[in-house]
Amino acid sequence: VPRHHNIVRYRVSWALIYQDFQVCDYANFRSGREWKYDTLIADSPAPVSCPFGGRFMFQQEGGSPLQPRIVGGITSSPLDSYHCPVRRTVMSVCDRERRWIEIDLDLCVSLNKDGHPIDFNSVIDYRLQCVGFWQENLLSYLVTHDPSDSVSRFRCWVYQRVSDTQIRLSQSVGAACGLRQTFMSSNFTESASVALTLTLNERLYDYCPMFYDNGANPWQDQDRALTIFTFTDSACPSSLASKVILLLPVLVLLRR
Repeated sequence: VPRHHNIVRYRVSWALIYQDFQVCDYANFRSGREWKYDTLIADSPAPVSCPFGGRFMFQQEGGSPLQPRIVGGITSSPLDSYHCPVRRTVMSVCDRERRWIEIDLDLCVSLNKDGHPIDFNSVIDYRLQCVGFWQENLLSYLVTHDPSDSVSRFRCWVYQRVSDTQIRLSQSVGAACGLRQTFMSSNFTESASVALTLTLNERLYDYCPMFYDNGANPWQDQDRALTIFTFTDSACPSSLASKVILLLPVLVLLRR
């Protein structure tokens, strides 16, 4: 399969003495009816846009849930000296290029007097870099990179949007997703370590809208894709119609 993002997908057949097309015959692949492509991941990947975005609360289930941690091992002030009435587990993909997934398992929810969200002594537990995503056998896959992960720097996720405001994620135990792993998998018998159920939780002043891409076309350049709709009405004067056509691209660019 042609390379996309930082990933190359491939299959390996049996070792044969032939040098012609018979080597790639379907019968020479050892996986039988149930198979999926193996993956090669760039060792020093360049960040790509994540296939989903927004600010979410989430719930975990599985044998190896994500745990709160302090990256670097020290904070500017003791965390237990601050009283917080409401704490949430939050995942956010809110940077402009949508290339980083930030997870805070113990976020203190606080607003100022004007109702704006404020950063109340929060510490990001996980910061994952999106490496690549694609769709295969109607399942959507995402690979992330985290240098601080003690098990594997790269992690494979199976993701699926299950409703208008919910996304389901299943994290693999390593850099590759299992053959039977789906977005509902949450235990090691299906090569999964934990499953997350994300629920959209964008507040008024977060400016973090929801975005979703199922990965059906991973070769599409998401950063440069621009769709412009032009509307004309036969009842409108031609000069007015031309103004509408010229203004729409400007509005689209301003929204980006």
